[in-house]
Amino acid sequence: LSVADYYIVHSPADDALAKRVALLAWARRKEAQTGSRPRVWCSELDSHAGGHSRARPHEQLHRMPVALGRSRRLLVLCGPSLTDRLWSVCELYTWGVLGGSDADVESLCVARDDGERERTLAAFDTFAVMYAHHAGREVDRARIVRSIELATVNRVNEAVRSYLPIIREGMAREAMANATDAAHAARALGSGAAEDAANAV
Repeated sequence: LSVADYYIVHSPADDALAKRVALLAWARRKEAQTGSRPRVWCSELDSHAGGHSRARPHEQLHRMPVALGRSRRLLVLCGPSLTDRLWSVCELYTWGVLGGSDADVESLCVARDDGERERTLAAFDTFAVMYAHHAGREVDRARIVRSIELATVNRVNEAVRSYLPIIREGMAREAMANATDAAHAARALGSGAAEDAANAV
């Protein structure tokens, strides 16, 4: 597996368009800052070297911690269903187990409205792994559950809840960025209107 700049954690159940819009905007910001777009790893796009065939389901579970360990940072796409997904919970917990730092975690809000944002925050704040589920193979679910039992339920719950400050900070940062963009757009619109008026005189 190649080294990735970011490992993406997300839930397929969250809005696909919202995730796409957030990722594209994020990638543009990173490109503006560094001169190149970041290389990312997403488990749903997992494939063998050369990209000729996708990893089989049982291989994805085995490769997940390897991919996490070879990623420099974690990018969490925060939506209301993220913590309902056992796979995502496992990714979040494994990042910390492998020595990943909170300082290397970024979050993008993919909630569609204020109600979904509040539900997302509440889901992290009151997280309990007993309510998470796995939509894949039963054998993989059993392996993840066994891993959680070995780690202990309390540790997993605490690990996922510890992401809450990062999620809050990410949402606040995005709100400020959106407000700044809106202000710039308003100024540009006002400048254009003034110019049109001057030309009309």
